[in-house]
Amino acid sequence: MQETWFNKIDDYLLNRLNETEEQAFQKEMAENQALATAVQQQQKIIEGIEAHGRAAFKTYLKAIHQDVIETPKTPVSLPAKTNNFRKIIFWIIAGGILLLSLLWFLKPNDHKIEQLYAQHYAPYELKMQSRDTDTDTLWIAAQALYKDKAYAKALPLFEALLEKQPTNILAQLGAGTCLLEINEPSKAIRYFDRILNSNDVLYKDQAQWYNGMAYLKLNDVEAAKKIFEALASTPSADHHDAAKAILQQLQK
Repeated sequence: MQETWFNKIDDYLLNRLNETEEQAFQKEMAENQALATAVQQQQKIIEGIEAHGRAAFKTYLKAIHQDVIETPKTPVSLPAKTNNFRKIIFWIIAGGILLLSLLWFLKPNDHKIEQLYAQHYAPYELKMQSRDTDTDTLWIAAQALYKDKAYAKALPLFEALLEKQPTNILAQLGAGTCLLEINEPSKAIRYFDRILNSNDVLYKDQAQWYNGMAYLKLNDVEAAKKIFEALASTPSADHHDAAKAILQQLQK
């Protein structure tokens, strides 16, 4: 950026030009594409911040301008090298904020994802039946705790069941759901993946759905989308309609 542009862009964006000066600057931008690009870049910072309600950043940016960039209203002039250094600092900070703003545009709002999860998530309704008389006690205890929403206490019982019955799909679903409930989605995914890898026809859709919810809770939107798209593309799948609804909401 040319040195003479710095203060001009500053004055223009901070509305410090009178009408004649503003018209002259606009004419100069129309005739100089590089200058126009520099102004647009700085304007995007402000627009991006305002669009997402992050007024504090804009205030901070103006404070930097006032405290660091503007020439003090005293007869004393700072050396040219110091002024240049301060200007470099300003544009580095401005560039960083622009990058943050662009990332904010590209990344779905975290609050929106949390609302989407809360709207569609419900713990799996676990109707357990023992497959092994030796584990009846564990089944009964796990079921009671799960029903009472004591998920942290139910989890170790499901894990104990799985030590004896590694392929018990219902115990895997129970453990995965408990982990979601205690905010451990990464660990929950491991159990849902075990069900999917077993190719269990009865519980495949359920495992996919809760896997998608786990990725949504992790804010891994792309991974969640792929799972929901698979369910949405299969009309006979469990959670088919809910998967379609989530995808529509994610596209808004």
